[in-house]
This record gives sequence, C-alpha cells and structure tokens, in this order.
Amino acid sequence: MEGPLTTETRSKFFQMKSQELEITGCANSGCGWACCSFQKKSHIIIMPQEFADIPENDRKHLSIIDDDYLGGMKVHCNAKDTSNCDGGYKPVHCGIYPLWAKSLSETSLYRSNKCPLPDHVVDATAKDVLATMQAYGRDKLIPVEEFETFLSTVYIDNYSKFDEGRAVK
Repeated sequence: MEGPLTTETRSKFFQMKSQELEITGCANSGCGWACCSFQKKSHIIIMPQEFADIPENDRKHLSIIDDDYLGGMKVHCNAKDTSNCDGGYKPVHCGIYPLWAKSLSETSLYRSNKCPLPDHVVDATAKDVLATMQAYGRDKLIPVEEFETFLSTVYIDNYSKFDEGRAVK
C-alpha cells in the first residue's frame, strides 16, 4: 500500500500488517500460541488512534481496561480462538509480538522474555516490525514526537534489548 494512510485505509493497512507479521515459526513451534495466552493474563497495548476506524464488532474480543494509557489504550483479549482473534481485528502489538520498538529512530528492538521461540526465528521478522512502527509514525497518525514519547514511555514487562538476532543481557 503506497502513499500516506488515510482514515479509510488505516485499519486495512494495520490489519494487513499484523497478519503479515505473524511469525511463521509460531504455527509449528508447539507453543500453542503461548503469546496469546500471555496477553489474556496481561494486557495488550493499543497505539494512539489505532482504534479510530476499527468497527466495534471487529474488536469485540478486546476489553478496554485503560482507555487513556499515554494516549493509547490497554486491553485484555477475550478471544476463544486466540490464534486468529476470533476472526476480528488483531492489534498492532499482537502483530509485532514478541518485539517492541522504543524509538522510531533507533534500529534496536526489545524482545519479550516470555516468548519460547528461539531468537533466530524471531529475528526473521525484526525488520518488518521496525518498518511497521516507522510507518505508523511516518504517516502522521499522530505527531512523530508524540509517538516517540508514547513508544519510549510505554511499560513493557519482562523484555530485553534484542539486536542482531540475539537477546542482549
């Protein structure tokens, strides 16, 4: 999809991106989509304006627990089939999990220590994760400085710096 994101294309772009970012190793790992279970016990970060044009019916599996978390939201997943979000919207955070970018300008990412996948499997999606986060900021869904602040301020539990295919302790 080329050009800036419009209100009409925003949800399609991020639905498409989150499906593209699904780590193929997950399906064959035997972990049983453990990340989805973690998210059911914890929370999922919703980016600022991410729900702006996602129909409520497409996010009915998500319960809002904080509707103003640093400009975004925190939600719980209540999907019965967590691997496909009961056919509804997959949040960007779920699409990029187990990685997180704390800055658009840096290329280093953070990796959840809860994910059982080996680093080399996760590494295959690292560039796509960074590109997705940069696209979100670049396309000015919110001012870049505001998005940078959001990314760097969000509390991500039990993550370690992840560079060049390995977790950095």
